[in-house]
Amino acid sequence: MRPIWRFLIGQAVLLVALVSLPWVAIAAVPGVLGATAPILCPAEQPDSWIVEYHTDLGDSTGTSWTLVCMGPGGDITEVGSWRPLGIVFGALLLAGEALVLPVQLIGIARRRRRGPQAPGPPRPGRRIQIGVGFNP
Repeated sequence: MRPIWRFLIGQAVLLVALVSLPWVAIAAVPGVLGATAPILCPAEQPDSWIVEYHTDLGDSTGTSWTLVCMGPGGDITEVGSWRPLGIVFGALLLAGEALVLPVQLIGIARRRRRGPQAPGPPRPGRRIQIGVGFNP
């Protein structure tokens, strides 16, 4: 397989893993949204809360979370859930790339430094004739 295909397949696997990771983290620990509060909350509203909403869907109940920032006077700002999720996803993507990309690039550089490889043994089912045209 060519190095570029190995690289692209590795990146695709990493992307699929990292796309699912924030959703698992949010479902398991909704408080992960609170980690983005120092970035998203205004300076005059330092307190952050994760608010859980329940919605009646008829035969089931939907649950969602949102980040809310509160100031000392009781004024609040609802940040929402998409911006915190975007920051969590971006941080996980950067961390994953920081771990995987150097390993992939080192592997590509090593294969290029080795140069072309000698042909391997013949594949099974392939016949090689030696001494064609030689009559005993």
